[in-house]
Order: sequence, then structure tokens, then C-alpha cells
Amino acid sequence: MSTAIHLHNNLLLQHLLVCGGYIVKTEGDAFMGAFPTTLAAVWWCITAQIQLLHVPWPPEILNCEEGKEIYDEHGNLLARGLSVRLGIHSGTPSCERDPITSRMDYLGSMVNRSARICASALGGQIMCSANVVCEVNAGLSNIGPARALEHQTAQAIEEIRKLQMVLIPVGEIKLKGLEAPEMVSLAYTRALLGRQRLDPSGLHLSTSPLSPTPESPADPYPDNTAAQVTCDQTPSDDPRPRPLRHTHRSRPHRVLKII
Repeated sequence: MSTAIHLHNNLLLQHLLVCGGYIVKTEGDAFMGAFPTTLAAVWWCITAQIQLLHVPWPPEILNCEEGKEIYDEHGNLLARGLSVRLGIHSGTPSCERDPITSRMDYLGSMVNRSARICASALGGQIMCSANVVCEVNAGLSNIGPARALEHQTAQAIEEIRKLQMVLIPVGEIKLKGLEAPEMVSLAYTRALLGRQRLDPSGLHLSTSPLSPTPESPADPYPDNTAAQVTCDQTPSDDPRPRPLRHTHRSRPHRVLKII
């Protein structure tokens, strides 16, 4: 298992740097990260979900029930090896410098909400808050408030469109320990949309049809991308990285958190 965790960490951290991410801190088998923009966070999340399928996992992982390969009826690989759950939420956190590590730490209700959103996802899923949906859709369609567009990078937009993000509304959910509920959605690449049919264990495909489908009104970009992601936004003149909480979880129920 230690080899698998090492492979997992290397993959996630390597692409984190490409997308401009920042490791805030680790929490057990999870970690908290921050990104400069919402779209950078989305780019990292969807790329991680795809690349995790192609890691050279050790045989003991691939041969166990929780790590076996799962394909949909079209032959698309949906699961293989360790899986990760991700949660993204945007807002303005409280920022403090850790006196021991000298790294910036992020605290407050926004961080708590990010963690709860992440905890609501299953392995292989990316759960997104309502704030991110608005900002990402604005960035991908080049419409909406200027504030939602000014920080988005052309590279992140291009990569997200290439990967064809699909949005599946989940609806309003109650978050543990928080008074206000949250409207959340699941984000998949089109190639991994079949994960919506995996049962809660992540080990078997359900026989029930997907709902909604990519062509439904819930997917405003049937030919390109529809994305939902949440990352913590600091004011535009603040140079500090915007915190994004991400949680990842393997099918054996490991958890990784990212803000």
C-alpha cells in the first residue's frame, strides 16, 4: 500500500505545480491545497481523475476487489486502482501564517464548508458548490460579470474544454455541522460520465439509466464543456493563492482534502 500511496502523491503533486496549486497542509491521509483561480482548480481536479486511471499501480492493488478495473458498456475505463474524491468551493477564508512551517494557512467557515462539500462526494467524484458553477460557466462561455472572468487563464480554459467537462446537478444538500445547506453539482469529463452509474461502493455499475443526460438542460455546453468547481477567492489585488479544498478518497475509502 505504501507504494500505491507514493505513486498517488507524486501524480497529484506534480500536476498541482503545473496548475499553479499550493499545498497548504496535510491532514492525516488528506491534504489541503490552494489555487490562483477557480478554473485552475477545475483543471487540476479533472486532470487528476483521468491520470489516476493510468498510474502503474502495484498488482496487489489491481487484483483486489476495490482496485479492479471497471469499464462501461462502451468500453470506457471508469475505475482502476486508488480512486479520489474531490470537493471545491470558493469564498474568502481567514488567512494566517503558520508559526512553525511559515506557510500560509486558511481557516474559517469557508474552509469548513469546503471540507463538508468534499465529504459529500464518493471516490472518483468531484463535488462542486454553487459559487464555482457560476464562475466557471462564465469563464468557459466568456459571459457574465467581469470579476468572474478577469482572473481566468487561457490555458486552463483551453484544457478544460479539451477534456469536455460535464455538469450533473445534485441539488441542495445539508452539510454536517453547518446551518445553511448548499446547492452542489458533480463534475465529470465526458469520458468518465459513466461513473455516475457506479453504486456507492464504487465496485459495480448500476443498471439504472443516467439522469440527467449530457444533452439535458443541465448541460449547457453539450458540444464543449460544462463545469462546476469551487475555489476560495481572495480579493483581486491580494497576491496570496486562493484556497481550494479538495478531498480525495479511494474506493477503499481513503480521503484527500483540497480547498
